[in-house]
Parts: sequence; C-alpha cells; structure tokens
Amino acid sequence: MNFIKKLIGTLATDEVALLPSGKLFLTRLPRLPKGELECLYNDAYASIRQTTSPYYYQLCITRVFQEGEADADGSLDGESDDDADFEDHDTPRSINDSSASKDEWTFPIVQELAIQYQERSNGVRAITWVDLNGDEGDQFEFRVDEDVHLSEVDLFVDAVYRSIYELRFQQSSRGIAREELEEFVYETPVESLAAFR
Repeated sequence: MNFIKKLIGTLATDEVALLPSGKLFLTRLPRLPKGELECLYNDAYASIRQTTSPYYYQLCITRVFQEGEADADGSLDGESDDDADFEDHDTPRSINDSSASKDEWTFPIVQELAIQYQERSNGVRAITWVDLNGDEGDQFEFRVDEDVHLSEVDLFVDAVYRSIYELRFQQSSRGIAREELEEFVYETPVESLAAFR
C-alpha cells in the first residue's frame, strides 16, 4: 500500500490504524427471531481512516477476498469496472449514518458508537460498537484473529479514543496523555449480549 501511495501521491483519506485480519459479526439480543449472531465477513480487516474533513475519522471494515473468489458483483478478487456505486464518505454526517457497500462497512467514529475492546474468558479479542441503525441491542463485533499481535490491537484502540477526542474538541490529540482519553473508554460489555458469546 505504501508503494501505491508513493506512485499516486497522498490519498484523500489515510489509514491511521489497522487490524490486519479478523471477522465481522452482527450480534443481536437472544430473544429476537433474526438470530443471535450473523457473520457478515468471514475474512476482513479493520482500519481507521482520516477523512478530508478535519478531526473526522471513520471505522472501516473491509472484506478480504481469497484468490479466485468472486465478490458480490461476480468480478474476481474484488475488482470491478462499475464506479456507479461510488459514494463520498469523507464528509461528516449524522451519527446514525453508517454505510455498507457489498465489500466494506464504514462508520463515523463518534462517542455514541460506544466502541470498546473486550478480551473474553474464551480467548476471543473483539472490538464492539453499537449498531445505531439497527434494532435495540444490536451491535457490530470485529473479532481479531489470534495471530494479530496485542501491540497492534492496543495501537488500534488508542487510535479510536484519539479520534473521538479530536472530533469532540476539534483539536489534535498529539501530545495528549492516555489518562485524558479515559472518558471515552467503555469497559462494561452489554450484559444482555455477553451471555451468549
């Protein structure tokens, strides 16, 4: 990716942090008829992107295709000639404004998402956040693959809190101590969802 950036110059959006592999799930309350757990992407990566709007970041979950695998358009390896579906996701919108293409979900990083990192007793490491457009109790969950180093997860989680800080205070988070970001940390999982994980 760095090689491509050097060839074409600085992109309109830059990745601030990256979790290179994991799975994306939508979790629901057990009492709902839709099912408790739905796997949206079996192989994906998570990134935080800085947009062209100052102090505005997005959480992006991108599907990874295996060699020879067709995407939702039927083209191989995620290549598509159709740019008609292109949407500009670089401008701030309402907090309920997440979007999903066939191969990527994007979410504005705002405090209302209640983004949190969880290490569960069964060894699962997950980044979770509220589905602002879904039913009550719906959450997205990015389960980090076990081969991803803990230091990468820590950097990613720190970048989430810094993104929220910058949006709220409209200033850079450079030089801000970790203690100043504590107000954005959600440590208590939603109990109604934790029971079935």
